[in-house]
Amino acid sequence: MSVAKNDSGPVKPRARTAPALFFGLAAGGLSTVLLAVLNPQSSLIPFFLIYGIAAFLMSVFAARFSPSRLLEVWAVSYVGAMLGIVAEAALHEGLGHGSRNLWPFAVILFVAAGLVPSWLGLWLGKRTSGA
Repeated sequence: MSVAKNDSGPVKPRARTAPALFFGLAAGGLSTVLLAVLNPQSSLIPFFLIYGIAAFLMSVFAARFSPSRLLEVWAVSYVGAMLGIVAEAALHEGLGHGSRNLWPFAVILFVAAGLVPSWLGLWLGKRTSGA
């Protein structure tokens, strides 16, 4: 595989974002399963806490193991989280545990609760990865 050169030196080939997708799938799916088990009905605080922590951890690991630009890692990890939430809703209904027809609101809550924690996680993950 040849590496192109420019005035500032060799240009690296495009980095993979598969780890970001994997960590996003895990964070979206597992946090939604945890919320289904806990079943908080009185307030939104547990949703924001669990989704915020999941987004932070997702971003730290995605930034460490996916050597790409932070915006790409963020976008791919959030796509993975959304797919994880959708997959959990489909499995929940497919296993006969009832309908999860409000999964779009879970996606919105994940994004809303995870914006600041995910950017902090991306910064911390990239800073500790040595890249």
